[in-house]
Amino acid sequence: MMRVLFLGSSGFAVPALRALVKSGHQVVCACTQPPKRAGRGKRLRETPIADAARELGLDVVCPDDPGSPDAVASLSGYSPDVGILAAYGHLLPSRVLQIPRFGFLNIHPSLLPRWRGAAPIERSIMAGDSKTGVCIMRMTEKLDMGPVLLRETVSISVHDTAGTLSERLAEIGENLLIKALASVEELEPLQPSAVTPTYAKKIRATESEIDWSLPSRSVDCLVRGLAPVPGAWSTLGNVRLKCLYSVEENGSGTPGEILDD
Repeated sequence: MMRVLFLGSSGFAVPALRALVKSGHQVVCACTQPPKRAGRGKRLRETPIADAARELGLDVVCPDDPGSPDAVASLSGYSPDVGILAAYGHLLPSRVLQIPRFGFLNIHPSLLPRWRGAAPIERSIMAGDSKTGVCIMRMTEKLDMGPVLLRETVSISVHDTAGTLSERLAEIGENLLIKALASVEELEPLQPSAVTPTYAKKIRATESEIDWSLPSRSVDCLVRGLAPVPGAWSTLGNVRLKCLYSVEENGSGTPGEILDD
């Protein structure tokens, strides 16, 4: 069994952390982003990984910069065999990547090199992709450009939201991770995909407002790709409405016109 250094922040990473503990690997530390102010009260909230790790009785560290000398010294002190990164939110410099003796593996929710970057799940739906997947890759300093070791493809349903697709991909990711750790020393890179690389930029607030003049398919993909967070929105009179689900229908009318009750 491996001594694992786990780096993650969002809810997508939680199933992988739980799977590691359940499988018998020793998670020596969970490294996550510091608490941030959120919600109407702007209260400090810890990340889903911090909450899950404390529930599991694991050590938790929250460095502002994981590449700082203090953070590197702290993480090195755990003497990990392997590092696992999933939806952490930081690029790791070589001094961090070199800490575990087998390096770092990344769980990435897309079919690399399509949708490298911060928001691959949302971007795949927003673009109208029919499929996506999960890759386990060896990390390098370049963003999502390390060799892919394991890959599994998933169809994107016309009813999928970013939330439902994330849950499915997280489950696949935890299974692939356990499989990868069983033979981490022997795994060879897969044949590189011929897909044209694309970059999944962070979702900007200006992208969330619905433009009803767009084709219905584009509006539908926007709504589902941004659900449940941050949520696409529009206005009806002076009321701002958040749209968390949509279905594309046949119909005709002026863009933005409400056709029934």
